[in-house]
Amino acid sequence: MLSRYRPAVVLWTVFLVLLVAGGWYKSVENSSDWERQVAWQAHMSQLQAESRQELARLDAFFESDRASPLTRADLERELNDGQPLDLEESRGRLMVDWTHPKYNIPVRLYFDGDQFEGWRMSGGSPEELPGNAKPPRTSHSSTAERIRKRIPGIATVVWVAAAVVACVGRRDAVLWPAAQVMLAASLAFGAATVVSPNYNLTVEGIFSNDPMFLAVIMYVLSLFALAIHWPDGLPTFHFKLGHLLLIFTGVAVLLAAGPFGYFAICVFAAGGVLFWLLLAFRQPQVENPQA
Repeated sequence: MLSRYRPAVVLWTVFLVLLVAGGWYKSVENSSDWERQVAWQAHMSQLQAESRQELARLDAFFESDRASPLTRADLERELNDGQPLDLEESRGRLMVDWTHPKYNIPVRLYFDGDQFEGWRMSGGSPEELPGNAKPPRTSHSSTAERIRKRIPGIATVVWVAAAVVACVGRRDAVLWPAAQVMLAASLAFGAATVVSPNYNLTVEGIFSNDPMFLAVIMYVLSLFALAIHWPDGLPTFHFKLGHLLLIFTGVAVLLAAGPFGYFAICVFAAGGVLFWLLLAFRQPQVENPQA
């Protein structure tokens, strides 16, 4: 009898491998992208702090003109590595706009001949320099993300169609496959939802991910349908040594997959316990005859 279910076992194995591999790949992509964004933010925070210090230093340097008049040569040495400043005349005054090459601090300098006359300066914005451009959010535009975005919609349609068949179908040959399709669709929906780049794989990130609530409902109803339509005579939790080795291997692989693997273990473990309880509740109760 078990030989007739081998194709289903093969299909489930392939499906789960693809599901875990795809989810792991997307979670790594999201994590790498997030780390780049965090590193950029930290670098910009450091540059902003340095920019404020440089702003204060330049202000003190320009203020020193009150005690010891500065010349154009002094400013060229201080600001422009000794290279001449490209002055232009505006309203009868000589002036030049200079920008700090590292901190993007804009400064306007005024001269009366070769004598420094005054300045205007504002805060720096180092993030606007080409070398400090914010890294692109690749996890929002990659091929994997485009595929991920399509999965929840497709999985929802498939799940609803399979649920209708599982509810109104009459033949056992249709009911059990429909329940399996429901379960597969709910797993695909949940995996695609949990690896959204808008959330992270932390407890807070998972619970703030509103579509996960729908994924849980789909998952529970799918397990309920699978338990109801479980074929009579088909073993449930009868494991051999080889099966246990496969389970331990799968758990080890999921543990090595990081946060997505931990999440998958929790989902499979919770689903297994719930499915076992549903099957136990479904078993017919046989009363012992009175003596």
